[in-house]
Amino acid sequence: MRKLLLPVIVLVIMLASVTTAYARGRYINMTLTYDGEDHWYSAEEIHLEINGREPDDLPMPPVLLNNYTLVPAREVFEALGADVEWENADRKVYVYHENTTVIIGINSTTALVDGEEREMDIPAKIINDKTMIPLRFVSQAIDKAVGWDNDTRTASVKDKPRETSTTEETTTETTTETTTEETTTETTTVTTTETTTKAQEKQRIIAVDFMSTPGADIVSIGGESYAPDVNVLISTDGKLLTIDVENGTLSADKKDFGKGNFINNGYFYQLSEKYVRISVELNEGVKYNISKKDNTTMVVLSEGGAEFNTSADDYSYISGNFSYENNKIVIKNANGLIDLKKVQYTDNYLSSEYIINIPANLTSVLTSNSFSVKNDRVNSVDINTSSYGTSITIHSASIIAVIPEKAGEYVVFRIVPPQEKYDRILVLDAGHGLQDNGASGNGLIEKEINLDIVQRALKLFEDDGSIKVYCTRLGDTYPTLWERQEMASAIADVFVSVHINSNDSSSPNGTETYCLYPNDQGNGLTSYMLAEKILDNLIDQLGTVNRGVKSEPFIVLKGTKPSTLLEMGFISNYSDAQILGDASCRQKMAQAIFDGVKELLDDYPPVR
Repeated sequence: MRKLLLPVIVLVIMLASVTTAYARGRYINMTLTYDGEDHWYSAEEIHLEINGREPDDLPMPPVLLNNYTLVPAREVFEALGADVEWENADRKVYVYHENTTVIIGINSTTALVDGEEREMDIPAKIINDKTMIPLRFVSQAIDKAVGWDNDTRTASVKDKPRETSTTEETTTETTTETTTEETTTETTTVTTTETTTKAQEKQRIIAVDFMSTPGADIVSIGGESYAPDVNVLISTDGKLLTIDVENGTLSADKKDFGKGNFINNGYFYQLSEKYVRISVELNEGVKYNISKKDNTTMVVLSEGGAEFNTSADDYSYISGNFSYENNKIVIKNANGLIDLKKVQYTDNYLSSEYIINIPANLTSVLTSNSFSVKNDRVNSVDINTSSYGTSITIHSASIIAVIPEKAGEYVVFRIVPPQEKYDRILVLDAGHGLQDNGASGNGLIEKEINLDIVQRALKLFEDDGSIKVYCTRLGDTYPTLWERQEMASAIADVFVSVHINSNDSSSPNGTETYCLYPNDQGNGLTSYMLAEKILDNLIDQLGTVNRGVKSEPFIVLKGTKPSTLLEMGFISNYSDAQILGDASCRQKMAQAIFDGVKELLDDYPPVR
């Protein structure tokens, strides 16, 4: 018997190996329900690897339809670092990954990738109540590497590796070319030229300006092509400041400064062929800071040197009677010329533009000009002045507000976040837009109804005037869901997103609202309270079926302050569609939003 032991062991090992090899090829036998019918599915199992790991918690296994693999949308692509959202109204899946947005409609072979239509070989399906989408198409759309091992029937998806070797080869080739062709002939020449320009060529000084503001006196030295280098010396008694520009040459004759808040007198002149000198007589206890921006060097004089931060972000432009400093527009000698009650403000925040229209002739104190800022609030500013009036256009980097002030002979426009100017802020969101129509039915298109309701609500809030309202869109445009969410997170005390529902069947009807979680910001107001209040108002106004407050992880509700998403009715239901298509009913919807938000913000003032 012992002689048979070794062959038996070998046979057992062989059988175990065969069993293991074929374990990956077991058959999946199940009923798949989709397109309103039951389909018997019997196929060899498909294994899925995500970044080298096989998930063990998929609610549905990958299935093969018409030789294409469909996988559960949320579980697979969230594991790849994407955000996945399901819009029940228009039966679409939204996949967001970094800067890419993929929109796929159920049973449609046309997808949208960053707004561009692309054809798929197989549509997405609702299978056994789970959203299943094409693995290869979506993975490639968000720039993932997709593989298929036919022997083990394994589909793999992973992040693309950084092309280290390719980069190194490219770098090596570039270095070689630069060394042999460019460094010797071009790079060395460029370096030498720059050194010669700054150290040997004369710095042409095109302007020396002095400006006195409420917080500082500023001497600005404008170079022809770059901000001049300066040497600053202060006397031992602290009463004389000397600024020398080496290798500088003036484009204008000697000029005196007027008296400022921190200086008694000042003047500049061509000291010699080699130097331009600027002399400033100081008050006692004055200190200075130096900053550069574009082609201007600024010497900022203030008491103790502590009141002004002279970083590049804080100073952009100083000339004559005008300055931009620390997110303030300051106009000198304009107090008697500008009536702040007559100044008009146009906030084109969706175009990143804020216009200050001054109905006054400021040509005696201002000239038309443009300058760059590039900080977290402002990108650039344009000044246009004429005998008919002056406009100052701020090209903003974020949503801003402007607070006007007068200080002595100065008129100041402070550029601030909206929260600094307005006590209560609402962001209204009209769902969908542009290429994304949303749901449709009974001759109606969701994006158009959403926008009409929001515009009506906006007018109610503007007529009331107690709550500042910003909208994510005011026309047929398409801000992404993340852009909508980011706007609300940045400025809103309350966020309301307007949508219309839909279903494959025409039977479902009624109104429902959604919230993600309480979102109490410290004043007692929660997202649930907001969703419930507006829902009650809508039911009172419309008489529709109350489907209650629900919760879904909609992207627009993530991370925002008290927020709700409204589903006004079912566009697929004839009775609801009659309400949605009636302008007077849409006015009632707008009124329900207005009444709900105003009542809650009256009872629960925002805490910031």
